Amino acid sequence: MCMALGGRAAENLTFDRITTGAQNDLEKVTKMAYAQIKFFGMNRAIGPLAFSEENDQNPYMEKPYSKALGNVIDREARRMITEAYEKTEQILRENAEKLRTLAEALLDKETPNYDQVVELIGPPAYDDAKRKIEPVEFEDSLKKLAGAAGSSAGGEEQK
Repeated sequence: MCMALGGRAAENLTFDRITTGAQNDLEKVTKMAYAQIKFFGMNRAIGPLAFSEENDQNPYMEKPYSKALGNVIDREARRMITEAYEKTEQILRENAEKLRTLAEALLDKETPNYDQVVELIGPPAYDDAKRKIEPVEFEDSLKKLAGAAGSSAGGEEQK
């Protein structure tokens, strides 16, 4: 989640505003949060439960949980996203010089590759050999997650 929120947080810290370009990242993070809570049972407040996708084809199908639990799900999703965003901003503040260096490089070259980023700000804190997912794989996994989560992230949030 922090990785997906990085651009949004960087805009906020650097320009003291957030553009619409960060909206797609926020949609992804919202879907991630709801998937963790509703599909994967990865939330202490909800517990080890999994709810199948609501069927958009059948408007008469009810959600398999109460409105009260739906409100808890929404609250937990907001909490998860808020905590991830705050952590992301903290990481960026702690690495403000690296953020500035990378931002300046992005003005020159819009899409630097991994090696160019390492040259600019140094290697990641973790072992480079452990880097198992490529950016394209990450994007594909988010698309699959979005397909699984569908419109369920809306729920009470959009009302």
